[in-house]
Amino acid sequence: MCKAVRTGTFPGVCIIAVMVLACAAGACGYPETYDGAPRAGEQAYTGIEIYLPQSNIVEGGSAQARLFALRADGRTDEIVPVLASWECGDGSVAEVSVSALLTAKSPGTDTLVARYEGLSAARPFTVAPVPDYSGLLLSEIYYDPPVPETAMEFVEIVNRGARSCDIAGFRIVDAGPPEDAFVFPEGCVIAAGEKLTIARTAADFTAYLGSPPSFEGMGFYLSNTGETVFLLDMAGTIMDAVYVKGGADAHPASPEWGSLSLPSCGEGFSAARLPGADTDTHADWACESPSPGS
Repeated sequence: MCKAVRTGTFPGVCIIAVMVLACAAGACGYPETYDGAPRAGEQAYTGIEIYLPQSNIVEGGSAQARLFALRADGRTDEIVPVLASWECGDGSVAEVSVSALLTAKSPGTDTLVARYEGLSAARPFTVAPVPDYSGLLLSEIYYDPPVPETAMEFVEIVNRGARSCDIAGFRIVDAGPPEDAFVFPEGCVIAAGEKLTIARTAADFTAYLGSPPSFEGMGFYLSNTGETVFLLDMAGTIMDAVYVKGGADAHPASPEWGSLSLPSCGEGFSAARLPGADTDTHADWACESPSPGS
């Protein structure tokens, strides 16, 4: 015959080992399934805990909750979700099914509550709005500063949207090697209406322009004779592009850009996006004195 024996935990989940005591050919069936409930003579549960794979869920998304029961000896058993009762708030932020599938409905904060065998547990979570990157644009390119120009070069982006955007993993690149790209770090969020400036080094930028950039570490140099700058999302999709003086040879301006020479700014002036402009043409841009972050 075969016998199912509970042998320990890993990690926090009861492991079932099948101990074969004696099995004649064809005489041994499936091992019995451990259902997570205490059996006769075993310790009662001292508490329960909810596990969520993430505490932030995007509006319209979902997360599968799991429930674990705690024993006095420190071991844990996973409880089948339908054996517990689940609820969260008034249902306006999220709703939870009998199988503990949490579905986000609208932005906000809420708490998921589970009850089992007279015990209860709560897990707070946040529903984030669906990202809207339509207002995320390149806003200023300072490509031809006075000497020492490489210390003052910068690229700026703006969020014209109504919501904050998580841009971790987004990149700013030119026509050069991909490894020279600037990658926005983990946790980087650009608020509605905010501008972020990316420079080569913070010390040099601050010394010449009077205020620190949002980020340093831009690995590429901006060409004075023709430059293409891209803003890419995490998947490498082009979110925005600027073709200074018709763009770089490797990435020239497209016919839709409408010019093979504009914007073209003299030394000491930035190519700056005009207020409200977003036609993906050279007409969106003008030459102005550099104004990083403003």
